[in-house]
Amino acid sequence: MQGKKVAVEVHHADGRILKQEYRRKYLLETLQAIVEGDVERVILPGLGEGKIAIVNEDGKALGLPVNKSMPIFVGDVVIMDDADLD
Repeated sequence: MQGKKVAVEVHHADGRILKQEYRRKYLLETLQAIVEGDVERVILPGLGEGKIAIVNEDGKALGLPVNKSMPIFVGDVVIMDDADLD
C-alpha cells in the first residue's frame, strides 16, 4: 500500500483552502513540511466523522499566525481521515 495516495484538505493560515493528494509513503514528512514542524493530531467534533486536524505542535510558541479559515488554530492546518494516519 506504499503507493496509495491520501486525500487531505490544507487550510493555509492566509485563508486559502486546497484539496491535495499525497503519497502515503511520505505522509509524515509531508505533513511536517506543511505545518512547518512536529505534528499534533487534534480531534474536533465539528470536523466530521473520522476526520482529524493536523497542526504544528509548537505553533503558538513559535508565533505562527492565526489561521484565517480555522481561527482556533495557528499556522497551516491539514484536515484528513484519521484512518489514513497510521
